[in-house]
Amino acid sequence: MNWFVSAGSRPQAPVRLFCLPYAGAGASAFREWQRAFGADVEVLPVQLPGRENRISEDPNFTVADVAAAIAGRADRPYAIYGHSMGGRVGFEVVRELRRTGGPLPLRLYVGGARAPHVDDASLFDGLSTVDDEELLRRLGDGGGLPPEVLAHPELVELLLPLLRADFGRVDSYRYVPGEPLPVPLVAFSGRSDRAVSHAQSAAWERHTAAGFTLHEIDGGHFFLNERLPELVAAIRADLTDALRGAAAVRVAGAHGTVPAPDGPAEPTAIDPTGDGADEAGAHRVPLGDTGWSVWRDAILRTTGFPADGLTALSAPQAAAAADDLLATGDGAERFDKEFAEALTAAAGRLNELAADPLLREAVTWQNRNALLALDGLARAGADAPRNVRRRDRERALLKYWQRYCGKNETVGFFGPSCWVTLDPEQADTARVRPGPALTRRRWVWFESWALSAYADTVGADLAVRQWWPPLLQPHLSLRDRSVLRPGRPPVTLTPVEAALLAAADGHRSARDLVADPAIGLRRPDDGYALLDRLVERELITWDANLPVAPDAEAALPARIDATGDEPARLAALAGLDRLRAARDEVADAAGDPDRLRVAGRGRGGPRAGPARRRWRR
Repeated sequence: MNWFVSAGSRPQAPVRLFCLPYAGAGASAFREWQRAFGADVEVLPVQLPGRENRISEDPNFTVADVAAAIAGRADRPYAIYGHSMGGRVGFEVVRELRRTGGPLPLRLYVGGARAPHVDDASLFDGLSTVDDEELLRRLGDGGGLPPEVLAHPELVELLLPLLRADFGRVDSYRYVPGEPLPVPLVAFSGRSDRAVSHAQSAAWERHTAAGFTLHEIDGGHFFLNERLPELVAAIRADLTDALRGAAAVRVAGAHGTVPAPDGPAEPTAIDPTGDGADEAGAHRVPLGDTGWSVWRDAILRTTGFPADGLTALSAPQAAAAADDLLATGDGAERFDKEFAEALTAAAGRLNELAADPLLREAVTWQNRNALLALDGLARAGADAPRNVRRRDRERALLKYWQRYCGKNETVGFFGPSCWVTLDPEQADTARVRPGPALTRRRWVWFESWALSAYADTVGADLAVRQWWPPLLQPHLSLRDRSVLRPGRPPVTLTPVEAALLAAADGHRSARDLVADPAIGLRRPDDGYALLDRLVERELITWDANLPVAPDAEAALPARIDATGDEPARLAALAGLDRLRAARDEVADAAGDPDRLRVAGRGRGGPRAGPARRRWRR
């Protein structure tokens, strides 16, 4: 098993920083840290079991395992940072290293964490025992999960077992008194943290005999995301002082060895796996001896219609009569009778399906024009003559019905999904844990292409677009006055073009760039025209730069808010509000095919419009 997620080996870095995440998080909580610290600190986020690339493993872990993993990588001076739950885990890891004679860190950094002995009531007490809704409500109210996580229900659902395991650890933690650590301890407290108070952070002072510092960060419980540069600057400055103090000595003795930065000492090598077992592939389930495997954890996606609907229009008695007639040449009258009865039964069933609210809603979402066929069948009744028009309508209905019942996938713009785990040891074919309703939640969101189209529309006005930053296309690179293109000849630029491209870093607005005298433009209008030509030549992007993800809707207002021209900004936001109102009108019609059809007709239709709907079981 791999306990660490590295952004790349840095053998020349004089110090390592091991990072322990908060409850429910994995190593990706520190994904921006390596870039923020630079090349002289090697950041090694600890990947605890049960999360991200270790999601198939039991999320429960022991402090001894974490301590052994860190000791196995302590071939140079190092420090530990733990956030929230990770702070107490880091504290217990250092205690374990002291107990086993392992190498101790230069510093223990804790952020957003109550001191180990503090047992004051907390917003997050007892979360391991409440139901899902209460757990998520209290986490949202108390700031115990980043808002960007709570905004994605499918991610929250995946995290629930992990959250319960982690908060079980939090609820069951009991501080065992002991000697203060022989390691300097630095605590960070968020000024607006609703989960951990300043006093609870200051209480860490009693747990070190080597010096204590408390920093206040201008942020909430997740200041490690909100105020990362400020946090990194404080840690970097403190690490620099720590290295300076350790540069000429090696501290050896009963508590292990800390190497000096100018060369490795004999590290305490401990097998981080405990038994050396290779668990590669534990996330897969072999399909017998075929050499093929499937993922152990998966998302089961469907259209939401029953598979046995495929047999709803079957006619076994007519089929048997046809077989007898073909085999013996006798029984024509019996076949005619069975066939006529099968046609009558099928006509009645098709009429029922044409009026079925669930089917009509699904067809409305996929292709509103196809409702004409269903309307015609329902209006004519089961006894209508089976002419060409009726047969065409029946075929249209059957195309959707068979697809919905037979496809093991969501269709177009709708469909429920749920998490499943494959267990080859389980005797039952399936073990299902249904909730109180058919689905837990249903929602409608914009697809990113639709929001990009709206952004392009408002960005056609230079009053808006001038506030958006141009950026060199990601697959290109600029070298002096040449743009290098993979597999194609380089593009030679004029001096002004080269200066403009060099300054277009994706952060400076076009308005700022064209006013920069260092670029050499005669007037701003020339700069805007030049940017347009660079876009046409596919050398830069100059748009809202929205992510291709569900959070594009949150990103677009922020892009528009950057507009300094107030009338243009207000007009763009008003248009977005109208677009959202249209989406909400469609969403509010959920479960009512007639309302959905009317809402779709007024707004361009669910199929033609920019909305996408999902359910979660």
